[in-house]
Amino acid sequence: MKNNDHMTAGRQTTKILPMTRGTVGNFRLVVPLTLVLLISAFSVSQAAEQSREVINLTGESLTLDDVVKIAENRADIGIAPEGMARIRATRQVVQYHVDEKIPAYGINTMYGQDFGVTLPQAEIKRLNRLNLIQEATKVGDGSQWILEQSIVRAAWALMVNSYATGFTGASPGLAEKLVEHVNANRIPNDIEYGGSLGDADLTMNAKLALSLYDDPGFEVGAGEATNLLTSNFLTIARAIIVAKRFERLLARAKVSLALSMEGYRANPGPVSVSAMKAATLPSKRKIQKEMQFLLKGSKLWEKGGPRQLQDFLSMRTSADLLAAVEAILRQLEETLSLYCNALQASPMIDVETGQILSVTEYDTTRLTLDLDHFRQSLGLMPWRPTAGP
Repeated sequence: MKNNDHMTAGRQTTKILPMTRGTVGNFRLVVPLTLVLLISAFSVSQAAEQSREVINLTGESLTLDDVVKIAENRADIGIAPEGMARIRATRQVVQYHVDEKIPAYGINTMYGQDFGVTLPQAEIKRLNRLNLIQEATKVGDGSQWILEQSIVRAAWALMVNSYATGFTGASPGLAEKLVEHVNANRIPNDIEYGGSLGDADLTMNAKLALSLYDDPGFEVGAGEATNLLTSNFLTIARAIIVAKRFERLLARAKVSLALSMEGYRANPGPVSVSAMKAATLPSKRKIQKEMQFLLKGSKLWEKGGPRQLQDFLSMRTSADLLAAVEAILRQLEETLSLYCNALQASPMIDVETGQILSVTEYDTTRLTLDLDHFRQSLGLMPWRPTAGP
């Protein structure tokens, strides 16, 4: 007799159920030592104190794990010598245009029809501040979600790392100012989510930039209002944090599946060595191998261990589900890894030619598509809603 409790006509529920009882019927649950050790390791890793470290930004080597450490205030940031050298080189190109009064749109000129008129240094500073103010529009009525400080820490680290790529023209002073704020955790805690330009980070970037003026004597130099405005690093930082948190959830889901199989005396056939031979996708074979490790020593592999009933469908297809979700997560993380060391700005500075070019490196279409697939995969996993967007 088949157990179809979790199936309906034309539709099936795909959920990994956590084990909540120590026994099922007259069957005494024997949890393999491997599972006990893994569960203990998860708890220990969460509670363990990690030593403080400094992540030096080069513009080339920032990782997803680095970003999470910075977001969670477990690491400070610095600028590597090679990164600072690139920052200085690109800033020299900007300064040359300012000193020689060579029009550079949005750097030493007005916008629109007055783009050919260069401004004196004092007016450049004024233009920058006005540019930030006009973009810092009010989003809502005070009831919007507040931007988490962890996301801002990560986003500003990503921004400084972007400066270190050697394409933005931001000054060493601005880069060092952002480093100072991240390391001192002087991060605004009253910035609302949302903006005046769809899902772009422009409005939030402007509000965050204006908070820097609280520092006595702070001024934004030529082109630096654009450096602070034109990026979607807040979105990228948030995506990185969510992806890495989900990675940990996925690891727990595998343990949960193993415990559920023990509790229900499920048939281990779908995750067996023999089943691996017929698996179509490498990602599924990976999950099957991991489940074999988690169930090593289990009585489920012995004759008479599993129940003589067919398990509900979501139990039988759990390896497929986990494999599909993990594949989508890896695809997202691959894209996010590229954005960790991305330009995310316009204009760009070409030091070799001395040109200042309008580009569209702030576009995040690819990331948006990957996040949409990731969102769909989240619907396949058990989850508990928490406060926040």
